[in-house]
Amino acid sequence: MPERFPYNKEGAFFVYDRIMNLLKHFSKGLDSTGKLAIMVLALRNKEC
Repeated sequence: MPERFPYNKEGAFFVYDRIMNLLKHFSKGLDSTGKLAIMVLALRNKEC
């Protein structure tokens, strides 16, 4: 396979892995407080 792209497959997988790890940490942090805050914001938006 000719190297036409500025990054190789490993680089793409590395970036993807980094993004998925960030999302995992983000969702773990959101589990308790974030979901509550999102629910409160959603209820406020329905009331307005």
